[in-house]
Amino acid sequence: MNCPNCGAPNREGVGYCQHCGTPLAQSQPQQNYQQPYQPNQNNQPYTNPYANQYNQPYQPPQNSLANDKYNGHPMGWYKFMIYFSLFAGAVLNLISGIITMTGAHYGTYKNMVYTYVKSLKTIDLIFGIVFILIAAYAIITRFQLSGLKKSGPPMLYSLYIIGMIVNIAYVVAVAAAVSKFSIKFTQVTSISSLASSLTVSAVFLVINIIYFGKRKDIFVN
Repeated sequence: MNCPNCGAPNREGVGYCQHCGTPLAQSQPQQNYQQPYQPNQNNQPYTNPYANQYNQPYQPPQNSLANDKYNGHPMGWYKFMIYFSLFAGAVLNLISGIITMTGAHYGTYKNMVYTYVKSLKTIDLIFGIVFILIAAYAIITRFQLSGLKKSGPPMLYSLYIIGMIVNIAYVVAVAAAVSKFSIKFTQVTSISSLASSLTVSAVFLVINIIYFGKRKDIFVN
């Protein structure tokens, strides 16, 4: 190391020049090593915010067909049947059964009819009970349909078929009972009422066979 004042050489590490006493600046060894890389906390790698959204498996909405117990079928007629028609039919059959059992459908001719045709009282009693049983069967059918039971639609078809058969059988039994007497058949039963009832039942039967036949896939319970 040379003195900056007199130029005299000095040895390493001395603080002053040995010749003139001038303070000497000490040289500091340079550090040649590199500091390890410290990444900036804000310098994070880019991530797509929508990546997870598109990679998630499809989740159908709650109101989609996956959660629809009716498999997308329109069920307006079905609801009409279970909430009104079958209940109304059961009530009508119950009333018909009571009227038939008591002979109230003969009106003022009741005593006369039962006096001349005694077998009619037995016929009315039997068919009155049958009508009440049909009313109970209608209620059972209703709950089978509302529960989407496999037996629901067949029970509904049989309900209309049984109803038509019973009504025809009742008219035939009454006609046979009064045929031996001079009492007019129209005095004890109404042919037009029977025809209307059978027509309505037949129409409902056909509609329901077509309607529920297209919805077999939901009646699997």
